[in-house]
Amino acid sequence: MSAAAPGPSLQFATGKPGSGGLDGFLSSLPQRGPNLPSLSRQTFYRWQRRYDPYDLTTLEERSHCPRRCRQPTWSFPLEEKVLGLRSQFPRWDKDKLAVLLRRQQLPVAPSMVGRSLAR
Repeated sequence: MSAAAPGPSLQFATGKPGSGGLDGFLSSLPQRGPNLPSLSRQTFYRWQRRYDPYDLTTLEERSHCPRRCRQPTWSFPLEEKVLGLRSQFPRWDKDKLAVLLRRQQLPVAPSMVGRSLAR
């Protein structure tokens, strides 16, 4: 005779017929208490979508770091001009520097000037 593991089994997350589905799984969890974790529907469905019964590494925690980093949209000469103007006028902000660049026939937004200064 084999002893069953305590707590809810993973068969509820597989979506097999007769397993009770989400309602059966959530009702099998202990009720909320001061030391008991709760499980939201969003978390359950995320785990259910990710779960593969043949690969238990799918239940491990995934990385939260961004997959991509935004690439700069300005050119290197433009960045050099912005930094040159900033060294020439250190107290001026991105709005005034954008006006100076527009006078030099370089159409640039103040937000782009601010991003290039922040690098």
